[in-house]
Amino acid sequence: QRSRYEGPTGIVGVLHDAFSKASVPSASLWAAVPHYVAATPSPKATLALVERAAELLGSSVPTTALEIAAASYERQVSEVVDSDDDVSDYVHRLEESTDEGEDDDIELPTGEALAADFERYLREQQGD
Repeated sequence: QRSRYEGPTGIVGVLHDAFSKASVPSASLWAAVPHYVAATPSPKATLALVERAAELLGSSVPTTALEIAAASYERQVSEVVDSDDDVSDYVHRLEESTDEGEDDDIELPTGEALAADFERYLREQQGD
């Protein structure tokens, strides 16, 4: 049976929804962390989030300790990746595919076009 649930998913969505209903402005910041190191805390991601939050708030935050931790983290990840040929090859392939996929000239479809395509797909599925 198909779910009829409509609403937020995940804690960030739940919080945004609750804040919106209470007329409280909200925002969320995310930092991308490669999946092969996502299980450990990332000082590099933390640094990026702290710097962005400070920028958005027009504030200054001392980040020297985080910068040192981020550099150490990056060295450790590189050492672990470099120490295993299979992992190193895998990460290299990931980096290549990411680099090849980054093209600012790609024209993405609009949300309306995606919605229309999805609705057409659903109608076709119901007709089968």
